[in-house]
Amino acid sequence: MKILITISIVLLPCLKVLSQNIDFEKKATIDSIVNKYAKVYSIVGLSIGIIDNGNEFTQHYGNTDLNKRHIVSDSTMFHLASISKLFTATAILQLVENNKLSLEDKLVDILPDFKMKDKRYGEIKIKHLLTHSSGLKWNNKLKKSPDDTSSVSLYIQNLQKAKLKFTPGEKMSSATYSNVGYDLLGIVVERVSGLRFDNYVSKNILQPIGMYRSTYDNETNRYYSSSCSPNVAGIQEKLNS
Repeated sequence: MKILITISIVLLPCLKVLSQNIDFEKKATIDSIVNKYAKVYSIVGLSIGIIDNGNEFTQHYGNTDLNKRHIVSDSTMFHLASISKLFTATAILQLVENNKLSLEDKLVDILPDFKMKDKRYGEIKIKHLLTHSSGLKWNNKLKKSPDDTSSVSLYIQNLQKAKLKFTPGEKMSSATYSNVGYDLLGIVVERVSGLRFDNYVSKNILQPIGMYRSTYDNETNRYYSSSCSPNVAGIQEKLNS
């Protein structure tokens, strides 16, 4: 089981005004911007939502995969990758609002099984994890991760021999970005709420705002033929060479 599973999302149905309602000049401007970056980053397909003077509409480009089996539409599901950190942060702040958690809480008080070789680990607070200022490294990969809940404890254990890159709260920049920090926040959500992370997000974030087809379940994602396969930038050229 992965600690933070990539979430798949579909554009909300509130975007009612379709692309054919946008005037030609604006569409040409949008197309020029999108096509430029689609080429630079080898983007197979994408869908954008735009609000202009109160008017809402969607615009779609490309296909759902390299084999061009389906064109992208306003019902296509996309993998969000690290944008899913916004849902993790929202879950944490909801717990703060409900007085179940504080941004000043120390991580070790919530996860007593979390330990590191570096004694400064005891200074890590929830706010440090949220702002990528904890000093934790980029990733914490397990060589063999079981597909069950035991992977959580193994993930935490795998950090015991690691050291912090700097004292918590001392630095914050693009260079201090940490997936580990948000993995640990996901575990905090589970410990504090008593719910599995994906169940918490579905119940308290996705369902209340009508995002019924957004999911952390990869099996559900594969069920929809319109789901967009994740592609690494530049992979298309490699496959064609």
